Parts: sequence; C-alpha cells; structure tokens
Amino acid sequence: MKRILNPVRAGAVTLILIFLTIAFWQFAIPPSSSARADAGGTRTFSFVNNTAETIWAGAAGNAGFPAPSGGGWEMPPGSTFSVTVSNGWQGRFWGRTYCSFNGGGTGSCETGDCGHVLKCNGANGATPASLAEFTLNGANGQDFYDVSYVDGFNVPITISPVGGASPRAGDRYWCGVAGCGTDLNPGCPGALRVMDSGGRIVACNSACNAFHSDQYCCTGPYNATNCKPTTWPVNYAAYFKSGCPDAYSYAYDDATSTFSDKDANYRISFGPPSGGGGVAPPTGGVPSTVAKPYVGMAFAETGANSATAKVTSGRFQVQVSSAGSGALRFTFTPDGWSPGGVTLRYAALGGAKHEVQMGGGNGSWQYTASNLGRKVPVAYWFLFQQDGVQYSTDSCATWTSP
Repeated sequence: MKRILNPVRAGAVTLILIFLTIAFWQFAIPPSSSARADAGGTRTFSFVNNTAETIWAGAAGNAGFPAPSGGGWEMPPGSTFSVTVSNGWQGRFWGRTYCSFNGGGTGSCETGDCGHVLKCNGANGATPASLAEFTLNGANGQDFYDVSYVDGFNVPITISPVGGASPRAGDRYWCGVAGCGTDLNPGCPGALRVMDSGGRIVACNSACNAFHSDQYCCTGPYNATNCKPTTWPVNYAAYFKSGCPDAYSYAYDDATSTFSDKDANYRISFGPPSGGGGVAPPTGGVPSTVAKPYVGMAFAETGANSATAKVTSGRFQVQVSSAGSGALRFTFTPDGWSPGGVTLRYAALGGAKHEVQMGGGNGSWQYTASNLGRKVPVAYWFLFQQDGVQYSTDSCATWTSP
C-alpha cells in the first residue's frame, strides 16, 4: 500500500527540495562568462578627446544592441565621457568633425554625419570615418576589438584595455593597444582627399570608397585569398598601414589588426592615447600626386553647347556638353590606355567644390553635374592613375553652363 502525504506537508517538502536544488546549482558550480553576461554584467567605455578640435562622438550598436547615450555626444578638447553597455554588446564608435548643431540637436558635420542630428540613435556615420569596433564576450568569452580605416579616415583613434586579462609576452594582439595617434589627413594621396568648401582636407577616403571597384573593395571575384593590395593599380592600403600599423587598412587586414582581451573595460582616445599632439603622418609608400603634369590645355568650343580638347601629350581627351538647363556632362577618354580610376573635381562660380568618382564604360569615364545654375562659369579638373602614378591636371579649364 502506497503512503500518501498530507497535501500541506507535501507542498512544503516540494518547496524545500526546489530551494535546495537551486542553491546547489547556484553555489556548487561556478558560472561561465556567458552566464555572467546573462546575469546583467556591464562594461564601461571611457572616451577622451586628445585633439585640439571638438569631436562629436557617434555610437551605433549592431543588430539587437542599443546605441549607448542615444548614439552621440559632444567632446571639447581635453574632455572625457563614459558610457556603459551590456557584457555582450557589439557595435562601433566614431568621431564626427566640424559639426554645428542647434539647441534641438539638429545640424550637420563635415565628416561622420549620421543624419544631421547630434544623437545618432543607432544610425551609422557617413564615410569616410575612422571606426572603433567591438564584439564583447564573443567566442570563448573573449572580447574582440579593432580600429578600422576600411571606410576611410577622419580622426586618429586608439583603443586601450583597462583591467581585463593579463598580457602575454610576445603577443601584441592580446590586451594590446589598437589604432594609433597618427593624423593621416595631411599626407593623404590626392585621389583620396576629401576637402571642405575652403579647400581644407577633412578626411582621407579608402580606395574602396573612392573608386568603388571590386579589386579595391575585395568584392566580386576578389576574396581573402586573392585580394592583395600589392596587386592593386595603386597600393593605397600601404599609406594607411605605414602610418598606422595596428589598424585595418583594407577589408582582409585581419592578421595585423584584430585585438582581443577578456572581461576588460576600454578607453577610446581621439588623437594619441596619452595626449600631447599627434604623430607625424607617413611620407612614403604610395606614389604622390604629380603637380601640374599637364599644362596649356587650350579648350576650344566646337559647338553651341560643347567644348573639346586634346592635351599635347595625346594621353586623353576631355569633352564637356550640355545635359539640360544648368547641367553639364563631363567625359574623360584615355587614348589607348586604361586608368586605375578617374576623379572629377568641379566648382561653379561662388559655389562649393565637388569631388566625384567618374563611372567607366566603353573606354570613357562620364559624370553629369546638375543644379549648377544657368550661365554660370564652372571650373573643373581631373585626377587619374597611369602606370601606378597618381596625376592631377590641376585647374585645367573653365566652361559656362547653358
């Protein structure tokens, strides 16, 4: 005959057994790092502005991760700021420069803009922009972090672990400092420069951003095996890598750019990690722009709405024609050779300077500029690569839009 417990006593015994079971698992078995993350652990990112300019920091979480502090905050020179994220957070930070915002947080930035607002609210910044990227508590409970110039450079960034694991002798990528304090803007190759309306270099594009080719972007037929900067028409990655060896210079630069730690907090410095000014930019590694290699480009009108010229060297032709009211179509045609890329720079009288990558096809490179205004003089010139050298036509001609 089975013994049946009194319902009240049975319930009490059951509760006691449940309590003892929970206590056993809670105290007898130590939690893993992922369990600590689930329990609500947090990390702290401390920011410092070691530059001489105000930086407007931007932040964005990967899918499913919120942007800390609304995704943006202002940092005058010498200031600090801290944010807290979950133990398994993933995302990126960047610096915005030359910004102006009203009291409502609306405005714009010359570089890194995230939709004309101070608080990016999860939106990524416009390229080119230097990035500090994080995956916390990832594989084997490790953190992975890096500084990336794959989308270009606008401000120096370094990442320094605080606390965390112990360094390993001979392993610079374990608990090491990612990025560097080098300002790469002053020496930026001519074809990669991003300038404001006053002609100041405000950022340095990556080759992928500037030329949008599979070879420079390591897309299409190019992958980790065959995407090698040494085989590019111009090895622009060498400029970034020589100036900052501990940052990504192109998409597959993992081996010398990815750092790891465990259970650390992090200090992110705009500018050098210790302050006191930046490091001189690199002077070699990429062929420099040749100043005024082509002069005397005497453009002659050949029709009511077009101008055509052929330089004395016979290397290329340029044609400008009407594309409607206040619009011009620029065509760059090499004579029997294929450039590594063609960049058009143009500016209507009294207007801002524009720099665009021309699209190639059928042996010619074309771009249509609109909203120039009627009867307005437009100055234009070109950058291109030939035989591994970067050339500039300087200010080659001025033409009036119809």
